[in-house]
Amino acid sequence: MKVGGTATAHLTDVKIRGTSGQGTGVVMEGGTVTIMERVWIEGVKTGVYATNGRLVMKGGKIEFTSGAGNGNYGVGVGVSGGVVTMMGTKIVGTSGGTGKGVYATGTGKLVMSGVWIEGVGKGVEVSGEGMLEMMGNSTIIFTGDYGVKVGSGVASAILTDVKIMGKDGGTGMYGVQMTGEGTMVMNMVDILQVGVGVYASNGRLKMNMGKIEFTSGAGNGNYGVGVGVSGGVVTMMGTTIMGSGSGKGTGVYISGGAVMLSGVNISKVEKGVSASNGKLVMKGGTKITFAGGTGSYGVKVGSGGNALFYGVSITGSGREGTGVVMDGKMLMMDGVDISGVGMGVEVSEGNLVMHKGSIGFTGNYGIYLIRGNALLNDITITGPGDKSTGTGMYVGSSGKIVMKDVTM
Repeated sequence: MKVGGTATAHLTDVKIRGTSGQGTGVVMEGGTVTIMERVWIEGVKTGVYATNGRLVMKGGKIEFTSGAGNGNYGVGVGVSGGVVTMMGTKIVGTSGGTGKGVYATGTGKLVMSGVWIEGVGKGVEVSGEGMLEMMGNSTIIFTGDYGVKVGSGVASAILTDVKIMGKDGGTGMYGVQMTGEGTMVMNMVDILQVGVGVYASNGRLKMNMGKIEFTSGAGNGNYGVGVGVSGGVVTMMGTTIMGSGSGKGTGVYISGGAVMLSGVNISKVEKGVSASNGKLVMKGGTKITFAGGTGSYGVKVGSGGNALFYGVSITGSGREGTGVVMDGKMLMMDGVDISGVGMGVEVSEGNLVMHKGSIGFTGNYGIYLIRGNALLNDITITGPGDKSTGTGMYVGSSGKIVMKDVTM
């Protein structure tokens, strides 16, 4: 069916069936409005395609041939112009699950509430100047690259009360990708069974509450990441980030850009937060709980990183692992408590400022300063129960430290 010009259409309890998995079920090229209620579209390569006008779909189902092959994969809904609203619709790819559920590009706007998408390699993508709003307990189940992607251009997306789930172990899958210059806001979004929960290389991304569960124990060195940032600005508030499997993987990995974590809970990981470059701020009762093991740590600030922590707790699982590893430019900690670690803080480069807070260690050192500078004020350092072992503080010949009101 095609609607163009100034025409209007209203379809109720209608079935649209293609043959051989080709063609498009509904084309909206103009018109004032097209309303579809309980419409079933099947046997097509593209379910709905809109370039202009307004289309509303209530209930119903779209089945498209997502596995057409030779790169010629199908699309459930495509929007390059106009406004498309979908409520309670089910979008299902067939024949291999390699197609794309929904995309919006150009100036298209797509609003989805209570929509179910499955059997697709890629869930939802918005690019260009497109706009996406997804809400109302919508669900995306995907098998390929990503669940939701905000791509090139200045596209924007708002997700509220949405579940994004990978299949088949999640290795190599991205729950959410942010690569364009636009914005993305997620409220109460759960991302499950993926190799990487959220990845941002550009733009601005904000996540309020919600949960990220990633496959941290994929094995063979291919361990997952809850949040990866190489550019742009990422803000997370009240979000839970959790690894699975054997407790490997990294909660948050930053190689560029700026990240702010407030009230975030990170657990079941080998490495809590790594900032090799860029800027990191953690505050508001953020908690990091990491598994022990050689090379494990709560937070690491690398050679190009700057970080500010206040009101943060970092907890290890025993004798192995380091609470904070400092090899960057600047790290300032205020009211930070470190416990259950083999070593509290290791500094090999840069400037460390620690005000208030505590360090409880079970291994050899509370603070190990090889090089760099440290300023400590109002800090309590507690070693193992056996007082014959452990050293509160070690300062190497290339290190400098200033202390005030430090208790060991």
